[in-house]
Amino acid sequence: MLRVPGTASSPPMGWLRGLALVPVVLVLLAGAYAEKLNDERHLLGVRSEVERRSGELRGRLEATIYSDLQLVRGLVSVIHLKPELTQQEFETAAQPLLLEGRTQLRNIAAAPDMVVRYVVPLAGNARAIGLDYRTTPAQFEAADRARRTRKIVIAGPLALVQGGTGVIIRMPIFLPAPGDPEGRFWGLVSAVIDVDRLFATARLAGPGRADQGLEIALRGKDALGAQGATFFGQESLFAQAPVITEVPLPQGQWQIGAIPQGGWPPHAPERWWLRGGFFALAVVVLLLFRLLERRLRQTARAQRRAQASERELAALLEAAPDAMLVSDEAGRVLRVNSQAVSLFGRDRDSLLRCSLPSLLQSVEPGSALSAAPAQAVRADGQSVPVEVTASPLPAVDGTLRVSAIRDISQRRRTELELERYRYGLEQLIEERTRELSRAKDAADQANRAKSSFLANMSHEIRTPLNVITGMVHLIRRSGVSPEQAMRLDQVQSASGHLLRVINAILDLSKIDADRFELSIARVSLPTLVSDVATLVRDRAEAKGLHLDTEIQQPDVPLLGDTTRLQQALLNYAANAVSFTPSGHIRLRVHVLREEERRVLLEFSVVDSGVGIAPEVLERLFRPFEQADNSLTRAHGGTGLGLAITRRLARAMGGDAGAESQPGRGSRFWFTAWLEKAPAGPGGESPVSTAPPGAEVVPALPPQKLLLVEDDAVNRLIAQALLSQDGHVVDVAADGEEAVAMAEEADYDLILMDVQMPRMNGLEATRRIRSTARHAHTPIVALTANAFDDDRRACLEAGMNDFLGKPFDPPTLMQMLRRWLH
Repeated sequence: MLRVPGTASSPPMGWLRGLALVPVVLVLLAGAYAEKLNDERHLLGVRSEVERRSGELRGRLEATIYSDLQLVRGLVSVIHLKPELTQQEFETAAQPLLLEGRTQLRNIAAAPDMVVRYVVPLAGNARAIGLDYRTTPAQFEAADRARRTRKIVIAGPLALVQGGTGVIIRMPIFLPAPGDPEGRFWGLVSAVIDVDRLFATARLAGPGRADQGLEIALRGKDALGAQGATFFGQESLFAQAPVITEVPLPQGQWQIGAIPQGGWPPHAPERWWLRGGFFALAVVVLLLFRLLERRLRQTARAQRRAQASERELAALLEAAPDAMLVSDEAGRVLRVNSQAVSLFGRDRDSLLRCSLPSLLQSVEPGSALSAAPAQAVRADGQSVPVEVTASPLPAVDGTLRVSAIRDISQRRRTELELERYRYGLEQLIEERTRELSRAKDAADQANRAKSSFLANMSHEIRTPLNVITGMVHLIRRSGVSPEQAMRLDQVQSASGHLLRVINAILDLSKIDADRFELSIARVSLPTLVSDVATLVRDRAEAKGLHLDTEIQQPDVPLLGDTTRLQQALLNYAANAVSFTPSGHIRLRVHVLREEERRVLLEFSVVDSGVGIAPEVLERLFRPFEQADNSLTRAHGGTGLGLAITRRLARAMGGDAGAESQPGRGSRFWFTAWLEKAPAGPGGESPVSTAPPGAEVVPALPPQKLLLVEDDAVNRLIAQALLSQDGHVVDVAADGEEAVAMAEEADYDLILMDVQMPRMNGLEATRRIRSTARHAHTPIVALTANAFDDDRRACLEAGMNDFLGKPFDPPTLMQMLRRWLH
C-alpha cells in the first residue's frame, strides 16, 4: 500500500481502507454485470449456430419433399393425358418414381372417384385396391379436403398398415369438362413418402447425421405447424425456448425445434475466469496504488477479450450461408458479411453508408420477417429476387435487427422453366383431347351405320318371312294332304329358325350398342322356372330324360326383367336337352348374396350330357362359336345363345359361365341382381310364356278395316287372313292413298305399314290423327323394323300398338280383339 507523503500513516490508511469499500462494491457489481453480458454473448453465439444448422436442416427437408412433389405432379400430368389408364400403364408411369436412392417415395396410388383403383407397387398393397375414401373415416377428411380445396393435402407422419412410418401426399386431379371452367373432379393421387428415407436424406437420421451436438424435435403432424403433434424427438424440447425453424409445406408447415445437447448453457465457459479477474480487480482496489499496475493490466486484458468477442461476432456473420445485414432501429446498416458484398455488388464501406430501405425494397426497417419476398437493389441498379428473414437482436444501446437475405433468382428461373413445361403439357393434352373427340365421332358414326344396316337387313328379311308365314297358314286352311302338311311344317320350322337367328343378332347388336333396355316388373321365380320347364319338357321326355327343378325362394318379392331372365335360362335348358343323350336335367335357382335393397340370384342348368373340354369352355360364350362344328351339324344352332345369355347377365349386374368335364355332364350358370320390392295388395303378376298361337282367340263380329301395305304379296295375304273372318278390308298401297281413304270413310281399325314410298306410315298416321273422323281410331303398326327406337317412333306418331313382321294369324287376331273388343 502506497503512503501519501507528508501525512500520518495510520489515519490516511484507515480512511483509504474505508474509501476502498466503495470501489470494491462497484467492482463486484461491474463483475456481475460483465458476467451477465458475457453469458448473453455466449448464448447468442450458441443460438446463432443452432439457427444456422436448423436452417440447413430446413433447407434439406424442404428440397427433398418438394422434389418428390414435383415427381408426383409429373404422374398427374400422365393421368391428364389418359384418365382411363390400366394398372399396367399406371405401373409403367409410376415405377420410375419409386427407385430407392433417388426418391423417398414408398408407394403411389390413384383413386378415381375416391376409390383406389391403382397401386404401385402392387405387392404388399393389393388389399388397398377398392378402398373407398368416402366410407373410410380415417381417410375421408384429408381426401375430401383435397377435393374441396383443389390443393395438395399432406397427412402424417403416421404408422402405415404395411409397416413403417410415412407421410401421405394427396393430390386432387380435375380434368377439363365441357361447360365447367373449373373442371371435372377425376379423383386423387396418393403418394407415401417414407419418413425413414426422408430423415436419412435430410441427414436427420442414419449415417452422416447433421444434428451432432444438438437436440432436435419436429412437430406439425398433418402440416398443422405449432398445433400439430410432435413426430420426431421429445415434445418437451419445445418448452425449453428452442430455435424454431419453419419448413413450409402445401397448406401448412412443420416446425423444427433445436437446442444444444444438454440444453442452453446458463453461463459462458469462462465465467470463473471472469469472476477471478474481477476479484483480482477488487484486490487491486483494496491495495490501491500498490496493485494499480496489475489492475491496469487486467483492464487491458479485458479490452482484448472484448475485441475477441467482436471478432467472434464477425466470424459468425461470415460463416452464415446467406447475406447478413445488422442494422439499428433507424435502418442504418452497422455490419455486413462477404455474402452481402457479393449480393449487392458494393464494398463494405459503401454498404455501411447505406440504409436498409435503399438496399431492400418492400421491407420495413423494424419489422420481423420469415422468408418474406423482396427485391435486393445492386450497385448497378439491377434488382435481384430474394427472401428475407429478419429477427430483432437485443443490444446494450437499443434493439438491433439481423437480416438474413437469400438469393432466389435461380429458384425463380427453375419455377419459370417448370411453368413453361406445364404449359407445353397442357397444349399436348388439348391436342390429344381433340384427337380422341374425332375418334369418338368416327366410332359413333360407324355404330349408327351398323345399326342402320341391321335395321334395313332385318326389314328386308322379315318382309318375305311374313309372306312365307302367311302363305303357309292360307295353304293349311285351304286343305292339304298329310304329306303336304309335313312339308308345310318344315317350311314353317325353317322360317321360325331364321326368325330366331335374326332376333338373336338384333339382341346382340342392341346390347353392344348400349341400346338394350331392361323392363322392370314383379318376378315370380316358380312361374318363370315352371314355364321354362314346360317349353322343353316335351323334347326332354321324347329323349327319355328326367327333368326336375330346385328353387330357393327369397322372403321378399323381387323386381326384374322376367322376359330376359326366362330367355337366358331357356337358352341353357334348350342346349342341355340337345346335348344330353340320356340321364337327367335340373333347373336350379338359389340366393348367392342378399343386401338391403337387392338380391343376387344364381340360375343354373345341370345335365348329365356329353360334357365339354376345358380349353373350349370360355370360347363357347363368344358370338357364333360352338365347341365343335360336328355338334352344329348334329344339333343345329348359330352359337349366339350363350353369347346373348352372358350379355343379358352382365346387363343385369351379374355374369355367366360354365363348368364341365367330358363325359360327365355340364353345369351352365348365370347370375343377376334383382331389386327388392314390398309385396303389393295385388300380388305378383303372372308371366305368360305360352308359345305364339297357343291361346284360343274368340271370333270377332265383322269390322271395317283399312290395311295400308306397299308390298303386293303381303297386302294380298293380310287381306285374305282378315277377310276369312268376315271383316270388310279396304287396302291402300302407300301413305298418301291411306290419308285420302281415311278422310272419306269411317274405319274401326287401321293396320299401318311404316316404310312405304311417297309417304311413310309415321307421317300418314299424324295426318289421319289430325282429322276429327279418326282422332281416336285404333292404329296398329305393321312393320319389319324390330328396334326399340322404331317402336317408340310409332307410338310418338300416334299409333296405339306395334305388331312386328313376320306375324302368325293367331297373333294378328289377338291384336284385333284387343283393340276392337
